[in-house]
Amino acid sequence: MKTNYVLITPARNEGKFLESTILSVISQTHQPSEWIIVNDNSTDETGNIINKYSAEISYIKGINYPGDVKRSFSSKVMAFNFGYSNLSIEDYQFIGCLDADITYENNYYEMILYKFVEYNNLGIAGGYVREPSKSGFKVRKLNKPYSMPNSIQMLHRRCYEDIGGFLPLKYGGEDVAAEVLARYKGWHVMAFENIPVYHHRVASSAQGLIKGVYKQGKMDYGLGNPFLLEILKCGRRFFTPPLFVGSLLRFLGYTVSSLMHEKRIVDKKFVKCYRKEQYIKFRFWISKFPIFSNNDKLNINDLL
Repeated sequence: MKTNYVLITPARNEGKFLESTILSVISQTHQPSEWIIVNDNSTDETGNIINKYSAEISYIKGINYPGDVKRSFSSKVMAFNFGYSNLSIEDYQFIGCLDADITYENNYYEMILYKFVEYNNLGIAGGYVREPSKSGFKVRKLNKPYSMPNSIQMLHRRCYEDIGGFLPLKYGGEDVAAEVLARYKGWHVMAFENIPVYHHRVASSAQGLIKGVYKQGKMDYGLGNPFLLEILKCGRRFFTPPLFVGSLLRFLGYTVSSLMHEKRIVDKKFVKCYRKEQYIKFRFWISKFPIFSNNDKLNINDLL
């Protein structure tokens, strides 16, 4: 099995972290065949860093995205899609999305690509994310063995084509949408705890933590999360920073979108699949409580 891969990185004002990400990739034991870094209307040193390394490293290709100058989740996906349309090679088996604030061990891609050989029908794979804390990098609490953020998703090429690529969702969730569609198409999605990934910016910090959690509620509505499960989801995050306020703002975002009947980009078939998965995950969560001990052997990977 061939294991050549390409990477695409949308980068907007990532001058603080981009060079570390580049150094992390060029030190890999298994190098990409091509890496498109998309300068998404940056106003800092991002463009200069891209130009420097694209001149030094043959497989790095820097391009400027001519799209919307306003930062949003959908603009990131559109910048990614622009990078995808500019790939110059055709003979690759895997395509990875890589944010410009990520680093990892020098054998990261070697290990991830081996997982595609080890597991049949593996469509999307990645490691477990570590994020900054006062005592160094700590494992992100939201890590799951069946899901990973878009910032590190590696997709089998056929899986990527089956799902039609990433959806430009206004409030984010393109990673979740990709995973739901992949499973619907018969692919497996797996994150591996023993393969570390270091995310140098705390999630939502690019747009402000408070504003970020509010938009997460709007994202939940956009994906089709039912009202009852949104209440439960927010309740589970009651003690996640920002304490109390985060859950309330997330629910507020969902409620505002619901009352305004905001149009969803995803179709009814997707919403049906997404809601089915959400109910399965809720059942799995409930099964961990002692009162429901009859379900303690429930395996969420088997259910999904």
